[in-house]
Amino acid sequence: MTEEDKCPTFLIEDTPADEDAFGPHQRVADAIAELIESSEKGGKVIGLEGGWGAGKSTVVGFLVKRLSKNTNYTVISFDAWAHEGDPLRRTYLETLIQELRATKWVDDATWKKRREEIAHRRKETITRITPKPTNLGVALAISLLLVPLGSAFLAAGLRAGVTFGTDLSPNWYFIIGLSLGLSPFWVLLANFFRVAFTRGDKKSDSGKTQDVSENETDEVPSEWAFLFSRAINETRTETVESPNPTSIEFEDYFTKLMREALSASDERRCLLVLDNLDRVDPESALAIWSTLQTFLQDRSHRNEAWFRRLWVVVPFDPGGLRKLWDNRSSNSDTTALAGVNESAASDSFLDKSFQVRFHVPPPVLSDWKAYVYRLVEEAFPKHGQEDRHWIYRVFDHCRTRTGEPPTPRELKLYVNQIGAIHRQWEHAFPIEHVAYYVLHRRASKSIIERLRDSESPFPSEQDSAFLGESLRRNLAGLAFNVEASKGIELLLAEPIYQSLADGDSEKLKELEEGNPDGFWAVLEVVATSRLGDTDAQTIAKAASCLKHSGILDGNQRPESSSILNGLKSAGKKIEQWSPFDSTTANGLAALCYLGKSPELSASVMQAVAATLEQYSGDAKSSSEPQSVIEPLLTVMREVSLLGHESAIPQALTLPITAEAWPSACDFLAKADTEGKYWKFIRPKEAFAAVSSVIEPTVSARQFKEREITTIRVTSLSPIKSSWNAVVNAIRQRLDAGANVDPNEACLLFRGLFVLKSLNSAEATSLLKQLADNGHTLHHFHRANAEGHHNGKATSLFAFLRERPGAKKPGTAGNSDEGHKNLHAILSSNDADVASRLLALLRQFGEISLLLRIASVRSKYDSLICLGLRDVAEADEAEHVFTPPLILESWKELRSALNDSSDEGRFTTLVGRLAHSTSLCQSIQDADGGFSTSNFELYLSVIEGAKEELPEFAQWCKSGLERLLSDDWTAQLAGFFSCCRLALHLVKQGKSPELKTGFSDALATHAQSLLAGKDVPPNDLRAAWRKLLDCLCEEATRKELRTRLIDAAATKDGTQAASFFELYGDEISDAESLVAHNQIVLRLFSPILRERNVVGLNWLDEILDAHPDLLDKVSDKTAVKAFENRLRDCMTEPVEDEAQPIIKRIATTLGIESATDEAEINVSDGNDDARIDKAEKEGQ
Repeated sequence: MTEEDKCPTFLIEDTPADEDAFGPHQRVADAIAELIESSEKGGKVIGLEGGWGAGKSTVVGFLVKRLSKNTNYTVISFDAWAHEGDPLRRTYLETLIQELRATKWVDDATWKKRREEIAHRRKETITRITPKPTNLGVALAISLLLVPLGSAFLAAGLRAGVTFGTDLSPNWYFIIGLSLGLSPFWVLLANFFRVAFTRGDKKSDSGKTQDVSENETDEVPSEWAFLFSRAINETRTETVESPNPTSIEFEDYFTKLMREALSASDERRCLLVLDNLDRVDPESALAIWSTLQTFLQDRSHRNEAWFRRLWVVVPFDPGGLRKLWDNRSSNSDTTALAGVNESAASDSFLDKSFQVRFHVPPPVLSDWKAYVYRLVEEAFPKHGQEDRHWIYRVFDHCRTRTGEPPTPRELKLYVNQIGAIHRQWEHAFPIEHVAYYVLHRRASKSIIERLRDSESPFPSEQDSAFLGESLRRNLAGLAFNVEASKGIELLLAEPIYQSLADGDSEKLKELEEGNPDGFWAVLEVVATSRLGDTDAQTIAKAASCLKHSGILDGNQRPESSSILNGLKSAGKKIEQWSPFDSTTANGLAALCYLGKSPELSASVMQAVAATLEQYSGDAKSSSEPQSVIEPLLTVMREVSLLGHESAIPQALTLPITAEAWPSACDFLAKADTEGKYWKFIRPKEAFAAVSSVIEPTVSARQFKEREITTIRVTSLSPIKSSWNAVVNAIRQRLDAGANVDPNEACLLFRGLFVLKSLNSAEATSLLKQLADNGHTLHHFHRANAEGHHNGKATSLFAFLRERPGAKKPGTAGNSDEGHKNLHAILSSNDADVASRLLALLRQFGEISLLLRIASVRSKYDSLICLGLRDVAEADEAEHVFTPPLILESWKELRSALNDSSDEGRFTTLVGRLAHSTSLCQSIQDADGGFSTSNFELYLSVIEGAKEELPEFAQWCKSGLERLLSDDWTAQLAGFFSCCRLALHLVKQGKSPELKTGFSDALATHAQSLLAGKDVPPNDLRAAWRKLLDCLCEEATRKELRTRLIDAAATKDGTQAASFFELYGDEISDAESLVAHNQIVLRLFSPILRERNVVGLNWLDEILDAHPDLLDKVSDKTAVKAFENRLRDCMTEPVEDEAQPIIKRIATTLGIESATDEAEINVSDGNDDARIDKAEKEGQ
């Protein structure tokens, strides 16, 4: 860009204005000028009060401009701030003298000399450094001088000859020469011993100080130094007769100066302006102020002519000038003002110091808006009305929220700061955003800190809505003085990296939510460039942070893969993950999870293995094995879950000794209950060392659960193990003569159980020997005698496992009594022992032992039943009650499982097995197919299944349809299982289509029912009609009705009630009844004669439904006889259950009793006679 293309920007000078932009300034200046020009006596201090930048200097400028028109007036301005650091009293006098000499109001030569008298003294210092030898250096120098002399003696001695022997005289020339020649060595040797023996003394004297002369400073020499330095300071001082003037001297100079300057003419006036006195060091400002005040308040000067022509104007900021007084009060040692309000004291000070105060007010809104427009137009001449308005709006929006109007200086500074940024960036940033940045740059917190502060969002939603969504982005660029896009990167890079390094997932998520545009680009840069150069723990924390923040879950952004690749690349570089603690482990698990790469998992696990090798001598890992195991399991679990188990090294050697290994195994077993990772972990020592730790615990009676766990874990670990020594030690302890208490016996047996489960031949052999020789029952007897339930269950398991038939073993100790106790407990319902025995069976995978015991003993003992019932209700049932077992022993199992607490336990069991196993298929594939002997099993399966079994139901349906008459007859003779099965199928919509075999069986069953036999249960009787509906052929069903009617007719009115309950509806068919030739004679009349209540109810329902039924019967004689009998029954004086029914039947048929009919006949005869008589009379 050429100079011509650049947008011109001009600086607004912060000088007093030549014209009054707001109005009040000129009025204030004129008022002060009129006061000075009037006949008022001088010697007054005028206060010009206004805030910073309110225009006080502008007022002074207007005042000077007006007074300078009169040659008899002079204005002397002294800027205390400009001379800060100088002695203000002296500088002020020099300024007065210089200004008055320039106006020719004082003698130039005289006051030039006096000005020179006020100068300060000057001090000049020269430092010279000279070396000085140490004591060691002096001694060594002397010894070096003795070397030539020693050489001469040595030469003389050698000429005389040198021999060695005790009987010869010494050669003194040689001895002296050798000693002198080695003198430097002797000096150094002596210094060595001096240093060694005096070091302690020097330490004790280290706190003592050494006197050094005023002009010399010795550098303390080293114990082996030959030289040290001495610094000599030379000071040259030049002085004059008069130092900085005191307050009295100042008053004297000032009086003489003013007297000479103002006494020459009555028209002269001198105005002293003390500006910025409130901005300098309080001590210096108060010094000159107190001196001037003392002079002005001195009554001796008030009558002098020059005093009345002197005026003092002090522009001040009220807050700044109060600080001078408050500072003096806070530094005062007096307590006279204790308890006095400091603000009130400072106000009193101002009132006393100024005889009159003029206030310079801030501009009002209508004034400063136009002023800002002029400033912007001057600073940015090529910017239009819109930009000027934006600059004003931003200031009004942000700055004036406090309610305080701005000062001219503040507005100038505001525009100039915008210009400073505009010069650098031209139009790269919107002018309104630059203005916003300028206003907020001076806040207590930097803009960068505020942009990074997630708790107090900056800029606010209101500001972003006002200035646009890109405001935050541009503020970042301006804060870092880079392009906006780069600014966002710089803004987010450190917080993102810090969040990753600290593992702060919540912070990272906040950054992502608060910076949707630039976050991902910056995270990609951090992950691909910075993570690769960090340490292992930082990478682990970064991975943990990324995982738990969830920002990468399901993310389809293009940066995601790059971020993950950067993380994986950084992780693969790590050779050791130190420190390997829970934090690092969680990070590694997250790293593997995010990477989802077998190569990465393998790299991580190899580095972990190397880290564990490094910790081989770590004492903490032995004293606190969980500090290593827990982090290791964390990583291994994640790798395994990812399907990368092959990435885990075959043997991870833990830095744990054999002595600490049992504690490590105990923790490992609790942390990894399934033992999935035991096969990878081993101690650093060989198995022999581990065995030597476990074996002594047996003989010392210290064999506990921890030792058992150690056996389990170690046997599955990568090291080869053989526990023969431990087994032999247990053998000695479990001998009947060892007098082992039940607690110890339980633990020892459990140790053998564990070893047997690990395929230890020695343990397996020992358990059998103990059972066969009676030692096991000996321990059972003692546990039983002491009421030790756990001991009973453990020894019971140990014995029955080897001898499931519970046959008597060899005799050892109290084994005979133990055998009796064994049979007693098998026959008992000891729930406590049963539950403990079952716990052992489950622990060692021997649940099937319960069934094996029942099979060998050919019966289900009560204790065994208790265990089986518990198993039947557990998830393991499908592994115990296999389909072949169910098919073979379902009746026995049903008897063993069902009890008073749950009579349907077996049904529930087979129902579950039908869904979870191949039970249904096994039943269908069984030899013999659909068998009537298994009807109850089929029924249990159908009833117990929570969901329908379509295939099995269809198989049952087909089986029922194929049953012969004899099969049905046998079932209807009291079992009814087939009937229930058929009804369940009906309920499932799979009604069997039964034929003549079923019809024949029903006819036979009806014969039994008529005699009151083979009555089905209540629930079946209620659903019997549905069973009859299974007869699919109408002809067969009609035949059944006929046979049922025939059967009922044979009972001569004594049919059982259950017959009508089950088959009454079936024989109620009017057509079938009418078709029977002797229905009235053989069935209706006998029922009436025998007053069979159930039969009469059935007959009443039929005749009520078919009132014309008797009219259709061909045997009219039988019908007439039935009616006569019915009429006679109505007249019988019997009141029983049958009588009301008989009357209802008669009413239905329109039959009256015999008495009623006779009365009707008589009445009818009388009527006929009267009619005949009337007819005759009429003739």
